[in-house]
Amino acid sequence: MISIGGTHSGTHRSACPAIRRPRQDGAVAAALRQLGWRPAPEIQPQRTRVIDLDRSEEELWRDLRRKTRQTVGRAERHGVTVVEGGADRLSDFHAVVEGTMDRVGLPYRSEGFFRDLWSAYGPGGHALLMLAEGPDGAVLSGSLLVGWGPRIVALYGGTSAEGRRVDAKYALNWAILRRAQALGYRLYDAWGLPNPGIAQFKAGWGGREVEYVGAWDLVVDPLGRQVFETAVRARGVVNRLRRRFGGAGHAEDASGAA
Repeated sequence: MISIGGTHSGTHRSACPAIRRPRQDGAVAAALRQLGWRPAPEIQPQRTRVIDLDRSEEELWRDLRRKTRQTVGRAERHGVTVVEGGADRLSDFHAVVEGTMDRVGLPYRSEGFFRDLWSAYGPGGHALLMLAEGPDGAVLSGSLLVGWGPRIVALYGGTSAEGRRVDAKYALNWAILRRAQALGYRLYDAWGLPNPGIAQFKAGWGGREVEYVGAWDLVVDPLGRQVFETAVRARGVVNRLRRRFGGAGHAEDASGAA
């Protein structure tokens, strides 16, 4: 079943990429085209990495690449510890995300957005905030995840310059996998593989790569669609310029799902 997302300026509606792309590529796409749908700009990551949590902690650890396991240990030797936070730690989380996105030249959400997200999912136990701290208590890295049913998704995150130096993201990710498993989730979704660097980083945690059919539009106003697509292309140009002149940063810092 295709779930319909919100409208864009009242011009068209987008299908969320919740359908797995079949191995016999093209069957679902052909069916969508026949029904009048057309490929749309990406809304959510079309490729991601999913880790099976329905096994022992020892099996999870063995599934990590050797270098990843070594780097987790190195972060712990640097004194990095990981704690679970609540709404009172969202300011700390936002500060590290803001610093990360400024460094890599990408736009980021406001603190108010994260508070709204927490208000929507936190009271029901569907939000998880994990923070990696240094020996002095400073937040070095953080991730905000949302879970529903058997799956938990790493939506947002960031790592400070000091956190990169001591590999805080590695200690954080390992703690997240263990905590998600303890909470009863069976699947961890790393939320997107936008470039080879991030894909390689996330592959270090094991699991399998998953590809979805992607976003599709049902056009109800051709002129409105053309205006919308022009705006999307213009935003892409602006983002590329910001990345070019704002610095590339580390691959694993550019995605909260790392």
